[in-house]
Amino acid sequence: MNRMDIARRSACPLHRMRGFTLVELMVAMALMSLVVLAMASALRTMAQTESRVDGRLSRMDDVESVAVFLRSVVGRVVVKKNPASLNTNDAPYLFQADPDSLTWIGVMPARFGMGGRYFFHLAVEASPSGAALVLRYQIWTPNTGFPNWAAAQQLTLIEQIESFQLQYENPQRSPDVWSASWRFPANAVNDLPADRFPSRVQINLGRSGQAWPPLVVVMRPLSGAADGGEIVGIGGQG
Repeated sequence: MNRMDIARRSACPLHRMRGFTLVELMVAMALMSLVVLAMASALRTMAQTESRVDGRLSRMDDVESVAVFLRSVVGRVVVKKNPASLNTNDAPYLFQADPDSLTWIGVMPARFGMGGRYFFHLAVEASPSGAALVLRYQIWTPNTGFPNWAAAQQLTLIEQIESFQLQYENPQRSPDVWSASWRFPANAVNDLPADRFPSRVQINLGRSGQAWPPLVVVMRPLSGAADGGEIVGIGGQG
């Protein structure tokens, strides 16, 4: 091979290029795999964080919307005589207040698509996902007692309830005295007034993984109804 051939071969790019060895290729592939794995892990972490934040914000929205709804529905209690009240031991009004349930005649806000007077029952019931806060309701009819709640319509407000308790404030006592139930007429145990409604109702609710502050609603008498029944409105948070 003469000098011209050697010079020609030296000038060719293919002869100047040096290929990768097998070890170098394996190291490069390993590094690329680590980079891809790190990126995938970071993306998964970001997605999980976003999902948790969205879930928490959604639960916060649920808490606020349910609180507003309860203020609107529980907030307008129509005082009606109990047609089944035959003696002094019977409740004179269609209003039952227990530690774990509240039953009354109220007004459904028109903005929820079903305005007017209804029988209401608020309590915790069993659901496929566990205990749930459920509001049962049925259109009010005059001169009748509370309906069969099993056949009434229902609205699930909050699921996964861990605890639920209602308390009622006696307007005749100072300082504030809260009772676990409210009965007519008064008795010697809690010294409740015979013909008064609670001045405030406190809803204590615990939900899995979420703090729910006590919801205290004030009961204030409003103007009389068209059919002669007095209306008591619950408005504002205490």
